[in-house]
Amino acid sequence: MPIIGVAVLLASDNPREVFVWVSGDVGGSRTEHHETLQKQEGDTITIHLTTLTTIRDGVGCTQAARAYYETFYLGILSPGDYKISVNGVEKQLRID
Repeated sequence: MPIIGVAVLLASDNPREVFVWVSGDVGGSRTEHHETLQKQEGDTITIHLTTLTTIRDGVGCTQAARAYYETFYLGILSPGDYKISVNGVEKQLRID
């Protein structure tokens, strides 16, 4: 899924909860968000979004991209520097 934007959001409470807001495009009218895989290895947090397109014989579909928005909860992170990657789009995060 092509990603247009990634924003890191920190809750104002202490300890600070971390969220990631993602915007992207899903393909034609028969393509939908399919699966989200989220993992953390050390200081790198990876979110991988996939799509699924259904094919129906004899039924047309539009090719126009549609907007996709979602917020993901990363939890409470320990102080430090982090790299967040969503389908290859990276953001840096520092938790004090």
